[in-house]
Amino acid sequence: MDYDNIIELMDRANGYLISVKHRKLVEALLDYSGLDTEEIKELMPYTGNNDYYRTLMGVGSACINTLQDFIYTLNKSGGSAESSPTVDDDPNFKGTKADCIKQKLEAGESNSILNNLLAGFKLNSSVIDVKFYVDNTDYQGKPVKNGKCIYDPNTNKVSIYISENRLNKSSLEVARTLLHESFHAYLYGKIRQNAIHNGLAPEPDFVKDFANYSEVSRKGSSNSAQHNYMARMYIYYMKEGLESFFY
Repeated sequence: MDYDNIIELMDRANGYLISVKHRKLVEALLDYSGLDTEEIKELMPYTGNNDYYRTLMGVGSACINTLQDFIYTLNKSGGSAESSPTVDDDPNFKGTKADCIKQKLEAGESNSILNNLLAGFKLNSSVIDVKFYVDNTDYQGKPVKNGKCIYDPNTNKVSIYISENRLNKSSLEVARTLLHESFHAYLYGKIRQNAIHNGLAPEPDFVKDFANYSEVSRKGSSNSAQHNYMARMYIYYMKEGLESFFY
């Protein structure tokens, strides 16, 4: 794929003429990567999707996010078109009660709600890594009361924490916390790369719907936008995930 080809694709995807600065960046990236047309499509499978780009990011930030994803994937893989996305468990998570419960929630493969929440992060086109921890403090030194999910845009990493104290609760409570934090991770994935995070169900109006919940939160709702959205849109899947714990 040459410079003109990718500019045409990205212009069509974003619905506007990419700035000179962005054009120079694309040109440099192409020289660096040596990718062909099919490899570009694999790396950025949503490029050229008019409606997706216009609704998800808005005109200006669509191009920026695409380039950020492109740069990150190339850097992460040493300049190769194939990234190595990871969904991993930290050593302090392995062998714990949380680990055993997570394995049970993952049983059933494609029928597992937890697997479906994490599926997009395992694709080569994902730019986000996910790691599970058991700890009473997060990587910033802040306390973890029950569970916590943090997305760091600087490293494109989602960290899911289950507190050590939570492990003293029933297995069902630990399962609920694991699922709850994984739903947060799923939403971070959809906000960043909506096209590859459809493990629960296609959500063609996700951007508009989530923006509405964000607006409600800014007007003084006690819950975050993600909690509002999850309660309205994903409550059935949470119930299904917990029910599967008993199968």
